[in-house]
Amino acid sequence: MGEIYAGDIFIFDDLGKSDSYDRELESLKISVDKLPSDWQDSFLELWQEFETGISIEAKYARVLDALVPLLNHLEVAQPHDNPHGLTKSQVIAKKSFIQETSTALWELAQEVIDQSVVKGLYLDE
Repeated sequence: MGEIYAGDIFIFDDLGKSDSYDRELESLKISVDKLPSDWQDSFLELWQEFETGISIEAKYARVLDALVPLLNHLEVAQPHDNPHGLTKSQVIAKKSFIQETSTALWELAQEVIDQSVVKGLYLDE
């Protein structure tokens, strides 16, 4: 929900990511303001729990949030579509936190990354 008004930032845009928390929080506040007042604090707390990844539920939610773009990219991108010249090691570096929460989902992520390399979506260096 944080991206509704703030927009989504490309995962490899470190400059854009530097203030994304603040922009997404402001965006979320605009969205939450449309909810009944007794729901607003709960939504903000859940979002902050997700962002910080403190609870096990938040950790798994963050893992699933990281897997969806990998799976989507593999399924919908045209072969050899890699306009940013992304490498396998760059993607692994961004997604490696998955292994701290679930070895099974980390294995899935690695399989998807490997399939994406074969499809030409990431460079294998």
